[in-house]
Amino acid sequence: MHAPSLATLLLFAAALSTLPLRDRSAHLVAAADQQVPSSPMAPWDPVERLGHVTVGGQRLVDALSPLLSTYTFTLPETALKAGIAVTGASARLRRVVQRAMEGRGRQLKVGFIGGSITWGDAASKHGETDWVSLVSAWLPKAFPGINVTTRNGAIPGTPSAYMVMCMENSVDEDVDLLFMEYLLNDGFKDTISHNPRTATYERLVRRAMLMKRQPAVVMVQVLSHGQALEPGTVGLVGGGDEYRPYYVTLEDVYSGIAHYYDLQALSFRAATYRLAKFKHAPGFAYPDLMEAYEMKLHPADGGHKVIADLVVGLIQSTAQDLLLRPWGPADEEASSEQLPPPMRVGNEVPGSPMCFTGERLQALVASGGAPTGQAGGFAWANDSTEKKPKWGFIATSPGAMLKVVLDTLRPGNEGSVLVGLAYLKSYEHMGRVEVACVSGCKCAPAMIDARHEIKHSQTYQAMQEVSQSERCVISVTVDAESSSGEHKFKRVSGEYKFKLNGVTTSDVAAPERLAHTNTGGWHVDMFESRPGYRPQNTSTAHV
Repeated sequence: MHAPSLATLLLFAAALSTLPLRDRSAHLVAAADQQVPSSPMAPWDPVERLGHVTVGGQRLVDALSPLLSTYTFTLPETALKAGIAVTGASARLRRVVQRAMEGRGRQLKVGFIGGSITWGDAASKHGETDWVSLVSAWLPKAFPGINVTTRNGAIPGTPSAYMVMCMENSVDEDVDLLFMEYLLNDGFKDTISHNPRTATYERLVRRAMLMKRQPAVVMVQVLSHGQALEPGTVGLVGGGDEYRPYYVTLEDVYSGIAHYYDLQALSFRAATYRLAKFKHAPGFAYPDLMEAYEMKLHPADGGHKVIADLVVGLIQSTAQDLLLRPWGPADEEASSEQLPPPMRVGNEVPGSPMCFTGERLQALVASGGAPTGQAGGFAWANDSTEKKPKWGFIATSPGAMLKVVLDTLRPGNEGSVLVGLAYLKSYEHMGRVEVACVSGCKCAPAMIDARHEIKHSQTYQAMQEVSQSERCVISVTVDAESSSGEHKFKRVSGEYKFKLNGVTTSDVAAPERLAHTNTGGWHVDMFESRPGYRPQNTSTAHV
C-alpha cells in the first residue's frame, strides 16, 4: 500500500471539514487505502485515482460521472497539475461548469480563437486530432444533459491585435466559455512596463469579458519561438542560434493579466518542459510533441493532445472544486462583477470596432469605383488551399492600385481616427506599397514593406491617424521598387474603422491613448535585436 500524497490529504481535509466529526474516521481510512501511481510517469486514471473519495456520503467519481470517466489522459498527473498554471478564484469558470453540471436542457456555447495552432495546423487529421476537435468531442460526453456547441474561430497567421478588431467574425456574441491562444503569434517584446503586446492582449481580454453572457475566458499558452529547440540549433535567418531559453516568452507578463482579471491560464511550457528537457521522458521529447518542421513552432498530434489534456484537466478540477465548495451567493456576486479599470490607464476596448473582410472588404473596394473582385491591378483571390483558404486582394505588378472609401466622420468629437491596414508579410515574393489619403481626408503618406527575413508568413497591421471625413479615400499602390525584387502585396483582412455612431472619445486617436501604443505614420513594429537572442516579433500589436 502506498502513502497518499500531501495534495491528496489536503483534498480530503477540505472535504471532511464539511462532515460531522463522527463520520470523519471512515473517510480518513478511505484516504489511506487509496492507491497512487508507483511512478510519476505511470499511467493514471482519475476514476481510479479518486475512487475512494466520498463527499457527503457519495463517491466523488459517481457524482462527477461521466465527466471523469470519458477521457484518457496522456500527460502524467504531476505534469497536468503543473500545466494548469493559473486558476485564481475561477468565478466565471465555476459558473459555467456549475450550470453545465446541472444539465436540464441547458445550452453551453464554447469558442476558440487563436492562430494556426488552434486552427489545427500540424495535426495529422484536421478535425480529429487537433486539440479543439479533441475537446469538442469530449464535452458532449462529459455533459450529456445539455446541448453543447463549439465554434473554432481561429485565423491562421494572425496575432491578438487582429482579433481585437475582428472578434465578431470569429466568436458568437452569446458564448459561455472562450479559449484564447496567441502567445506564439504575438512574438516577443523584452519589456514589462511599456509593452505594446500586453496592452493589445489586455484589450482583447476586456472585449471578450464584456460580451453578452460574461463568458469565462481561458488563456492557452503555447511555446514561444525557439523554446522547443536545443542550444546550438542553426537558424534560418543569418545562421545564428535559434534556441530560446525558458524565460524568453510573453507568457509570464500575460499571466499578470490572468491574475488581474481572474482568468485561467494553461501552460504548455510548464506541463512539458521538465519532461522534454530534463527527464527526456519517452513520448514527451519536443521532437515527439512538435511538428517535424525544423523550427518546431506548431504541436503535432502529441502536442495537440497535451493541450486537450490541460483543457479537460481544468474543467474536471473545477467540477471537483464545486463539490468541495458548492456554488453560493458569493460565487454569484463574483461571477457577475463589473470589470475593473484597465491595468494600463486609458487602455479601453474600442467602443464599436469594425472589421472588413470577405464580401465587406470587396464592397469597400467597389465603393472606390472598381467592379467587385478587381481594383486597378488587384484581384480578389485565394492564394492558399480550399481547406485552409486565405482570401484577399492580390497584386503582382508595379503600379497596381487599390482604393478604399471610408466614413471617418465622428460627430461631436475632435481629432483623428485610427485606420488600420492588415496585410500579408512574408519572406519571399513580396513587394512594397505606398499608402496615401488621396481624397476627402488627410494622413501622412508612407511606404509599407511586405517582406521580412523571418521564414514564415503572417498577418501584420499598419495603423495611421486619419482626419475625419464623410468620404475618406485611401489608396494602396504597389511601388516600382521592392526589397525582394518582386511585387506581390496582399491585403488580407481589410480596413479597420470605427463605427459611425456610438463612438466614444476613447475611440478617437487621442494623444494619451497613442502614448502607449506607439502608433502613427502607418507604423509597423519590426523585431529588435538583443544580446544573446533575436526576439521573433511576428506581429504588430496596435489597434
